[in-house]
Amino acid sequence: MVVEYFVARKKAPHIRGVFVADKAVNEALRQTEPKLHDAWESTSDGSDVRPEDTAVARFVRGRIKYHVDQFSRNSTPRTPDPDQLRLPEWDRLMRLLLRGTGRSRQSPPQAGPRPFSIQPGERLTQGVDGRLELGGTARIGFSEHHDPEADPRHEVEVVIRCGFVAEDRRSDLLEIEIDPPAGFSRHPDKPEFFTGHLFVGQDVAFEYSCEPYEADWTVELTVDADFVSVGTELRPVSSGSDA
Repeated sequence: MVVEYFVARKKAPHIRGVFVADKAVNEALRQTEPKLHDAWESTSDGSDVRPEDTAVARFVRGRIKYHVDQFSRNSTPRTPDPDQLRLPEWDRLMRLLLRGTGRSRQSPPQAGPRPFSIQPGERLTQGVDGRLELGGTARIGFSEHHDPEADPRHEVEVVIRCGFVAEDRRSDLLEIEIDPPAGFSRHPDKPEFFTGHLFVGQDVAFEYSCEPYEADWTVELTVDADFVSVGTELRPVSSGSDA
């Protein structure tokens, strides 16, 4: 009989499978089932189920999650080498853009003083499975170049992204979990975008954690901040090792 439709992983690619209990653990798992026989209880608090049986259920559920996660990641195609990609129309448009329509090439605009102070605060750790995990606390405030009398705006937009880097270019984005500070709300369609109010003398902190990745990839964390409806200020930070 089917005991439970267990969701072991919500991220794409989505994997479906069936776990069939071995005779060696079947009886222990059966003892953890409630009256409806629709789950394996992993704790014995307040019940007459033996701790040894719930330990088996807890171990089995954990291993299911681990193997589904590994199978899903191994099934995800890696980002192809950019040198192997050819987009003729894109190349044509980029040549027109870089060539321009004037007789002389204009110099790029010089970067001016930035009104925001951004501290990415990244921490790189290695999990038990060998994969790297990038997380940390990004702190954002006004810099010494901000003049609140000349520019009294205080509604800002913050964007935090994490993505693979190949040939000095960022490609696919990793999933990232972000815990914003009080007063900042998440965009309904763009989970990495936040808006809120920032005041002089105040620093706001965003806790973040990127999806684990293999150690032979390079990952870039980008923390952006600017006033609402104005251009974006970038401060990229790279972590990991070159592939």
